[in-house]
Amino acid sequence: MDGLFEFNPQDLTNLVNGFSKWREQQKTREATVAIAGEIVARAGKLNRFANQELAILVNGFSKWPEQQKTREAAVAIAGEIVARASKLNRFTNQDLAVLVNGFSKWPEQQKAGQATVAIAGEVVARAGELNRFTHQGLANLVNGFSKWPEQQKAREAAVAIASEVVARTGKLNRFTDRIKV
Repeated sequence: MDGLFEFNPQDLTNLVNGFSKWREQQKTREATVAIAGEIVARAGKLNRFANQELAILVNGFSKWPEQQKTREAAVAIAGEIVARASKLNRFTNQDLAVLVNGFSKWPEQQKAGQATVAIAGEVVARAGELNRFTHQGLANLVNGFSKWPEQQKAREAAVAIASEVVARTGKLNRFTDRIKV
């Protein structure tokens, strides 16, 4: 795939999002790996990507966690998330949950852990507003944070989410077995 540099951030994001629906297809995997290579090449320019685009890319790349280029791209995005740590309050609840869930596919990657810890800090800051997170979002966050159990912020975020789950007692029938983690 020559000329990926001509694709804008939204186009690359939409391609990865679409291709991720057909994980079993060799060509969609190859195309996603090629796009991951382009993301790695743009590592110093990821500030041009919207918050949601970064979340969607990490989610898509996480469908092929064994691929070196998708891992490298996710790590590059994790670096951008760390750089945006002071602006995580601008991320939607869903984007935070999607990022943590995606990064959890690479728990051995230091940058993925750093980005997850930064997001955990934002979740702790939103502790009084966790009722605005979806059930699936809360489940994805806790599942992701559990990949870094030694991190204090991840633990604090999990405890804050546990408090929210307790507050929802009696409403737990809304949590379904369709939650994907």
